[in-house]
Amino acid sequence: TRLYYVTNTGVWSMSRAGGEAALILKGDYEDATPSPDGKALVLWLSLGEKHQKEPKLWVSSPPGAPPRKYEPVLFEEEGSFSPVYLRFAPDGRKILLALPSAMGPEIWLLPFPDGASAQGKARRLFTSMLPGAEWPPSFSWMPDSRHLVMSFATPGHPQPQLWMAHVEDQDLDALTADA
Repeated sequence: TRLYYVTNTGVWSMSRAGGEAALILKGDYEDATPSPDGKALVLWLSLGEKHQKEPKLWVSSPPGAPPRKYEPVLFEEEGSFSPVYLRFAPDGRKILLALPSAMGPEIWLLPFPDGASAQGKARRLFTSMLPGAEWPPSFSWMPDSRHLVMSFATPGHPQPQLWMAHVEDQDLDALTADA
């Protein structure tokens, strides 16, 4: 029932029906994703405290509550590369994170809820299937919570293409061949 968006001042929310936007969390966030049931908001901290390593993944539950660290802390760094994409799967049991790194784009599948009640462990996906990609892929979950449609460019094809990806088998099939 709510739309969430990130600006340089924090995370904002407004009704899907329209109306006035409200600042939900003040801070320097790169991206945020609400859980399908609306009970949690997962956030990526962009800069935070200068010259200090800190956790990047946070959970605000309910949305607007003071954020707590996603457990276990997986991403702790000073500053942050950009862009970062976070999206809950439709079933609400996992989150996909795509981010740039010094070694190229990384894609992570993260369990939710996190911590002691997590079903499974965080794992990196498609490590050998994004050869030469410069930026992390943008993506959307399919309704089955097992497939994604991703967009990214590869060497020799400067225009991004669409790919169907299976998160468990890590299969990647081209959906488009040119612009």
